[in-house]
Amino acid sequence: MAVPDEIQRVFHEWEARDRCAQASVPWQRDRWIDKLPQLTPLFEALPPDLDRGTVRAFVSSRPITPQGMFDAMVAVYAWGWSTSPVGVLRARRVLLAGHEVVGGQLLAARARVLEAGALEGYWALARAHRVPGLGPAFGTKFLYFASADEGRALIFDKLVSDWLRGRVDIRIPPARWVRSGYEYYLAFMQSWADELSIDAHVLEELVFTDEASRRGLQGWAHEAGRSAP
Repeated sequence: MAVPDEIQRVFHEWEARDRCAQASVPWQRDRWIDKLPQLTPLFEALPPDLDRGTVRAFVSSRPITPQGMFDAMVAVYAWGWSTSPVGVLRARRVLLAGHEVVGGQLLAARARVLEAGALEGYWALARAHRVPGLGPAFGTKFLYFASADEGRALIFDKLVSDWLRGRVDIRIPPARWVRSGYEYYLAFMQSWADELSIDAHVLEELVFTDEASRRGLQGWAHEAGRSAP
């Protein structure tokens, strides 16, 4: 697929910013502790500011057990909902199912993404290893952080979906598990990334950040940060 002009734009703007990655974002530690006090030690173990690298390192450090994957999901939620108070309540409904239910399914999905790739990990969370209340936006966030450095799963949430619809007229629903939609998304993002000689997950981050900047979302917009991996 030819690289669209808008993809070229975000790539060249990123180069002009010295290829900086998303900056760290402060998250709502006190709000999380108030709503889930039983997880206080876990919340206190996380740094006050989170970025993709920090969360990825945390997820990688967790034991390969249901408890370890539950802990990983907590960190993913803290990062992903860092600027939205409503997110704490949405995540709470999932996490209250406990580490055996939530962590057990995530553990199986992690194994699937490592064995067979992003699409199969995605479909595992959509079907055989569905976590009640976990949709594709945070399902793909978990897979992104849990997948291998080479061939990371790509985050697909409303910001990415809205950007693709508005900028390049690609329409994939972000709130439903659609295998063909995620497969198509992975394919064209990889194709464009190959043309630009970057990793597909970096291109996803550029799209995510550009949409956040358009909306003026504090913490997610373009800021000086570390160089992207």
